[in-house]
Amino acid sequence: MKYKLKTERCVNSEWPASWLRPDYKDHCQCAVECKVILIDERGNNIIVTEKEYNKLMGNERVMPTINYKKLPVHIRGGAKRYIEEGQIPGSFLIAVICNRLMESFFTADDTNLDSMFDIVAFFHNEAPSECHGSEEKMELWMEKVRKGNAKGGDYNSTS
Repeated sequence: MKYKLKTERCVNSEWPASWLRPDYKDHCQCAVECKVILIDERGNNIIVTEKEYNKLMGNERVMPTINYKKLPVHIRGGAKRYIEEGQIPGSFLIAVICNRLMESFFTADDTNLDSMFDIVAFFHNEAPSECHGSEEKMELWMEKVRKGNAKGGDYNSTS
């Protein structure tokens, strides 16, 4: 069956789905996974996620863009190596990635303390959701990226 994109707009907002238009400055920032509407050959509307869209449209994976510029300069490299290469980061980033609030504050330098909101927002909004949130997620992410089973190296980056 053939499908056609009805609109780039996320069903949760009035903005284009973030995964369809990652370079577009005004895209959806919804807290849930962006979904769009496809139309099948019979004219039926189908609401789909990014994964479903790619499967139905026969597309390769849409490459999201990670904007590392949202991080303080001195931790960008560590975050990028962790996400894209599966390298273990320093103690501060480990605490943030594993969602250890108190440890994050105790291990942060002055710049990281001042940027804590932006750092946490980066992991929530920019980083793949499967790479942060607990120690187990961090360890699984590093293992998957190193084995080539995760798409850490497939992300476009704005350094």
